[in-house]
Amino acid sequence: MANRVLRTSQILDRMFGKKQCMPCAYCGKMLLRNAATFDHKKALANGGYDKSSNGAIACFKCNMRKGTLSVEDFKKKLSESQSGGVA
Repeated sequence: MANRVLRTSQILDRMFGKKQCMPCAYCGKMLLRNAATFDHKKALANGGYDKSSNGAIACFKCNMRKGTLSVEDFKKKLSESQSGGVA
C-alpha cells in the first residue's frame, strides 16, 4: 500500500506541474496540491490502475463519496443530489 500511495502522489505531482492549484474534477473546488487527492476514474476494485490516464484530481470529499462508482455514475449521483433527487 505504501508504494501505491507513493505512486499516486508522484502522479499528482506531475498532474499539478508548476501550477499552485487545480480544480476538483467533480465539484470544481480549487485545491492546493497538499489538499488534492488522486481519484481512480476506474476504481482499483473494479480493475483500474495507478496511471495518470486513469486519474483525476479530486477533493477528499468527492473522492470518498465517489468510492468505486464510475465517473458517469458519480456525476449522475451529483446531479441528482443537486436537483433534489436521491443522493
